[in-house]
Amino acid sequence: MKTLRRPRFRFILLSLLAFPAALLADLKLTFDVTQETSTPARPASEASHSTQTFTITVVLSDHAFSRTGGPDSTFIDFSTRRSYRAIPADASFVASSLYANIGFREAELHNRLMLAQSLAAAGVKENLFDPVLFESALSLRTPNSPPLTAGTSDDRISYTHGEKPLAFFRRTGFELTENEAAQFVRFLRYSYSTHPDILARLQTLRIVPQEFEIHRYDAAADRFHFVLTKAERVTDSVSSSPFLQGLKGSRASSAELRAALA
Repeated sequence: MKTLRRPRFRFILLSLLAFPAALLADLKLTFDVTQETSTPARPASEASHSTQTFTITVVLSDHAFSRTGGPDSTFIDFSTRRSYRAIPADASFVASSLYANIGFREAELHNRLMLAQSLAAAGVKENLFDPVLFESALSLRTPNSPPLTAGTSDDRISYTHGEKPLAFFRRTGFELTENEAAQFVRFLRYSYSTHPDILARLQTLRIVPQEFEIHRYDAAADRFHFVLTKAERVTDSVSSSPFLQGLKGSRASSAELRAALA
């Protein structure tokens, strides 16, 4: 006589109940941000400097992230390879392809690398196309470039290039899973850009630092200072719908919004 086996439904149910809640939730982060922007000019009297403070809310998931608050708001959907950006100051809206974003970065990296090599070969002393600085601005690495070296102390890790600070982050913060750490670094790469070595080191810490700073040198010099004020895991999946619905009063064309909301 054969012994009937009980269905394995109970085992499956218990396995799901035991599944870590963190892996089933999106990560919601709130930061107080200070942004300083300096624009050099010749003559020096025409240079400008501005400082603004604001609060941003970031929601991260496997397939997307949203950032609201501050000078602009962004939603990036990696499943559809689309990016949406709203600028409240002029009520504007831009929808674009992530392929265009990545393609621009790669083309610009090669263009700046060739210019840097040409200026170096010509013996120009003040070479504005410093490879480390444009690697940071584009968040891409040039071929065969040497790795950055970090400065460390008991409570922080910092990076500089010559006399220019690149980034620092505290060693303490909100603990992340391996997957969440990758999502957080991906958000920084697309939203603020910094050197790939810095992002790689941050990802190994598996935290959202309680305090960190990113410097970016391009047409202007930007300093972004972040203080984490709240971190939580939420069950509602990040979605483009609330973000896009809120843009109906913007100057985006009806065709743009219809396409985005489709």
